[in-house]
Parts: sequence; C-alpha cells; structure tokens
Amino acid sequence: MKYQLGEYNTEVIETILDQVVKQVPTNSFWVIDNKVASLYPIFNNLPDTKLLVNAEETNKNLKMAEEIFNWLKYNKVNRQSTIVAVGGGITTDLTGWVASNYMRGCNLMHIPTTLIGMIDAAIGGKTAINFNQTKNLVGSFYPAGKVFIIPGVLQTLQEKEIQAGLAELLKMALLPESRILKLLIELKSEWKTEFHTLINMSIEQKMLICQRDLRDTGERRSLNLGHTFAHVIESASNYQIEHGRAVAIGIIKAARLSYELKLIARERYDFIIKLIRSHYPANYLQLEMWIINAISNKGKEFYENDKKSKLILFSGENDIAVFDTIEWNKFKNIIIEVS
Repeated sequence: MKYQLGEYNTEVIETILDQVVKQVPTNSFWVIDNKVASLYPIFNNLPDTKLLVNAEETNKNLKMAEEIFNWLKYNKVNRQSTIVAVGGGITTDLTGWVASNYMRGCNLMHIPTTLIGMIDAAIGGKTAINFNQTKNLVGSFYPAGKVFIIPGVLQTLQEKEIQAGLAELLKMALLPESRILKLLIELKSEWKTEFHTLINMSIEQKMLICQRDLRDTGERRSLNLGHTFAHVIESASNYQIEHGRAVAIGIIKAARLSYELKLIARERYDFIIKLIRSHYPANYLQLEMWIINAISNKGKEFYENDKKSKLILFSGENDIAVFDTIEWNKFKNIIIEVS
C-alpha cells in the first residue's frame, strides 16, 4: 500500500524474510539490532555496510545517535544513500531520527521485527531519542520511504514482546470507528491466530490517521491514548518497565481519570477495564512498590516535560477527547492508585 504523509511518500510492503534483502538498494547502510542479527543470519551476512546496535531503551539517546553519525561519516554516506533500520521500535525510532538529521535527511527504510514495531513505531513517521531520562523528548517527523512487514519473524518473539505489541493493538481498537475492537472481542484469547489480519488492519488505521494529520496537531493525538501515563512510568522506572506494559497500564489509568472527570459513564469504564484485563495476567497491570515510590519522588518532572502532557482521555460512548493538563497531584493519585 502507498500512502502520502505530508510531503513524504511511504510504501508499506508485506514480504517474506528471504525476499526483503533483494528489495533494498545495494548501496544501503544497515543499522541492525544485534539480537535480530543473531537470530537471522540473512541480516548478519549482508554484503553491504552494516552497524549492529544494542537496542535497549537506555541506549536510545544522543550518545548512541552520535556513534551512528560517526559511523555514517566514516563510511562517506551521502544524501543519496539509503539507511535501513532493522529491529523493534527502539531501533526504528533512533535510526529514523539520525536519518532525518544526517545531511538534513537521507533515504530511509524500516524493517520492523516486533509486533509493536510493525503496527506502531515504524508506521507514521515519528522518530525520537530520549533525553535527560525524558521519553522521546528530542524527535522529528520523517516517514520512511518503505516499510517492509515480515509477519513470519514474529514467531521468534518472546511472550513479553507479544504482550507489548498487544497494548498498542488494544489502543487502536479503542479509538473511534476502529474495526479492530469487534475482531478482538470475537477472538478473545485466540487473537494471535489472526496476527496477519490484525497487523494489516492496524497499519491501515494508523496510516489513514497520519495522512490527515502527520504532525500530531489534531486527530493524530488520539494515538497518544494512555501514553502520558506510560511515559511517566517508563521514565520513573529508568525504562525497566517496557513501553508496551506501560501503555497497557496507561490505558487503564486514562479510563480511570476519564470516569472520575465524568467524561464517560460507568458502563464504558467497566468495558475498557474488562477488555484490558482479559488479555493480561493480573500482575502485568500492577506497578511494583519501588516504581510507585519513584513516581511519587521523581514523576512530576517527567510529567511536566512530557510532550504528550495534553491528556488523551475517553469521552462519551465511543469517543476520545484531548484534555488540558491536570495538576500533578491529581495525576499522581491516579497513576499510583492500585487498580
């Protein structure tokens, strides 16, 4: 599928692992998560220039970006070169930001290898690095020219990575007019049997939203549902709580706040909570005491610095509302409340 995102053209291509390398220009420069390279020799044995990175959230920062900039300069990469990111959301976020800045922009391709990468991080053109322990504080809008979707690689994902991607899928399902919700309700615990369909539905839904609002000034803000809570949790835990788990908890907290502010009725609140809890073990959605203490002590700074501090909340029977920032103590009480 081809999409026009602002001044950028993006093509989403579904393929298989054996074919993806053949569809990338021969003069490409690859930034690859080293865990992916160890799983798939086809990436590790590339004839082209490649850089393996340790794709941890704590490394998604200026120091790692500088290492990639130096590597690109050493290899005489220019604006006509293609930079290819292979990995999950950390890799595509980081590499995308580097590509958007190196020589004011190089050709960019993404090969997401996680569920969260395929349905969210590599889709729509947001790039970012963390700065001063604040999640995604420095970033740009720079859609990849091509995004290769390879559903087969999901077979090697650990269960916690599947759960992380599910959180973003549930978020998409809870947005207005989403077709994903009905399918998830029908499938219940068997939702993984329809990986292929759910991935395609999510990509199409997100791309259509981003086509209408690339730079996140209107409709696209709905995609931030649960993320203000999530980013505070991630930052306060020094990224020991992975993004997907933080988003799942964040959606519950957004529903709780929406109910307290009388934006939604009890029936919708109960439905949202039941939907999220039905897909996760109970302890997955509970914050440990050390994280609660960290949020109480350090969370205010992360909350006030977060670029998503305009809260995205539930509204009415089937809507989403952009809500002005509430004061910290009320936000804190919601986020640390035992659900």
